[in-house]
Amino acid sequence: MDDVGIVIINWNGAVDTIECLKSIKKKETCNYKIFLLDNGSKKESIFEIEKWLNQSEEYQSLILTKEEFELRTDFSQYDLIFVKHPQNLGFSMGNNFILKKIYLQFKQCLLLNNDTVVTDNAITNMVNYLKKNKEVGVVSCNIRYYSDHHKLWNAGGKFTWYGDRKYISQKKIDLAITEGDFVIETPFVTGCVMLIKQSIFDEIGFLTEKFFFGEEDFNYCKLLEKKRIKVVTLLDSTVYHKISSSIGKATAGKEMTMRKNILHFTNRIINQKYFYSKAYWIVWKRLYIQVIMLKFFKQTKDYQLTKFVGKKIKSYSLAYNGVDYELFKEINNLKFEQ
Repeated sequence: MDDVGIVIINWNGAVDTIECLKSIKKKETCNYKIFLLDNGSKKESIFEIEKWLNQSEEYQSLILTKEEFELRTDFSQYDLIFVKHPQNLGFSMGNNFILKKIYLQFKQCLLLNNDTVVTDNAITNMVNYLKKNKEVGVVSCNIRYYSDHHKLWNAGGKFTWYGDRKYISQKKIDLAITEGDFVIETPFVTGCVMLIKQSIFDEIGFLTEKFFFGEEDFNYCKLLEKKRIKVVTLLDSTVYHKISSSIGKATAGKEMTMRKNILHFTNRIINQKYFYSKAYWIVWKRLYIQVIMLKFFKQTKDYQLTKFVGKKIKSYSLAYNGVDYELFKEINNLKFEQ
C-alpha cells in the first residue's frame, strides 16, 4: 500500500498542472500515487496534459475516461492516473469522485491544488508526521505566494465566535519558526493543501457537495472540530501557491468583487444552517449580513451597490440549502441593478 494518494483537479490549467506534477516528482521521496482529474476542461488543456504525459519519462501514467476509471480496480503499475471527466464537477464533487474510489487503498489522501508547487519533501514531511502522531487526523502546511516566497498566503487558522474563520498572521507564523515551533494546532486549514488520514473518511465522510465552488474546507473542518479531531499545520513544510482562482477566471471587470462577496457569504450563511439551531441561525444571519454590508461599504464607498449585495445574500441564503452549479453560474453572471 502506498503512503499517500494525491488528488489534483485540473480545469483549463494545463501549464500550472504540469509544473505542479514536475515539482512533486522532483521534490518528494515518499511512496505516492497521483490521481489527476480533468474537470471538463477545453480540449486544448486536456491535449496539452496528455501530450506531456505521453512524452514524459518522469511518470508511468495511465490515461482513462470517466467510465474506464469507474470500472478499473487495479492501479498498481502506475504512479499517475489521469482521468478525463466530461463535466465540470466543481472542487468537492471532483475530489469526491476520486476519493470514494481510492481512499481504502491509501493510508492517507492529499487534496492538492493544481496551481501549487511543492518544495523539498513538503508532502513527505506531512505524511511522516501523520504516521507518527495517531491523535492527529488532518495536516496542512506553510503555504506561501508563488510570486513572493517570503509572503504568507495561508497557514491555517481558527474558528471565531461570530461564525467565521481567522487566519494566523504571518508575524505569528514567522515568530514560531524563529523559535523552532514548527507544529501549530489549526482547527481550520485550507483545501488547497489538506492531508487526511484514511480513518477520517470513515468517521465523518467526504467533502460536502452542497457547494459547487468554495466553503468545502470550512464545512469539513467544522465537522472535524465537532468530532474533536485534531488538525495541525507543519511550518517546516512549504508549498507555493499561484492564487489563480476559478472564479477569477470566470469573472472580470468592476463587478468581480461584488460577485465574489455574494458567492462567498451566501456559501457561508447557508453552511452555518447545518451547525446552528434554526432560531440561532435566523438571528445570527441578520447580524452577520449587517456586518458584511458595513465591511463592503468601507471597501467600495458605494451605498447602492452595498444594498444590492446585502439583498442578494439575504435572498439566496433564505431560498437555498446549497449553491449548486446553476446557482453558481447565476451569481457569476449577476449584473448590478441600480
